[in-house]
Amino acid sequence: MAENNPFPGENNTGHVWDGNLRELRNPPPRWWMLAFWASLAFWVGYGILYPMWPVGQQPTPGVLGWSQIREYQEDAAVLTAKRAKFEDRIAAMTPAEIIADPGLKQYTLAAAKVLFGDNCRACHGTGGRR
Repeated sequence: MAENNPFPGENNTGHVWDGNLRELRNPPPRWWMLAFWASLAFWVGYGILYPMWPVGQQPTPGVLGWSQIREYQEDAAVLTAKRAKFEDRIAAMTPAEIIADPGLKQYTLAAAKVLFGDNCRACHGTGGRR
C-alpha cells in the first residue's frame, strides 16, 4: 500500500482512505507526553507510599504504613469517646429521668433515629408501620 502513496513527501504511513484521508506519523504533543510520564511517576510513588502492590494474599504495607482498618478503628474510638459521656449517664437513669433531661432526650432521639434507619427501616418502612 505504501508504494501507491499519493502523498510521498508527507510523513504518513501510506494508509489512505477515500482518496485523501490518511494516517500520519506525528508524535504526540510535548505537554501530553510530560503529563503521561508525570502520571506514571505519580502512580509508582503512590504505590510505594500506600498499600498497593499485591504480594500473595495481602498488599505491601507501603512506606507510610497507612491502612483503612486502622483509620476506621481510630475514628470509631473517637466516636465512642464522644458518646461515652451520654451512654454512661443513660445506663444509670430511668426512662423518665432521660426524658426530663433535655440534652439526653435529644441525644437518645437522634441515636434512635439512626438505629431505626440501620436496623429496622428495611422491613418496617420509613414510618415504622409494617
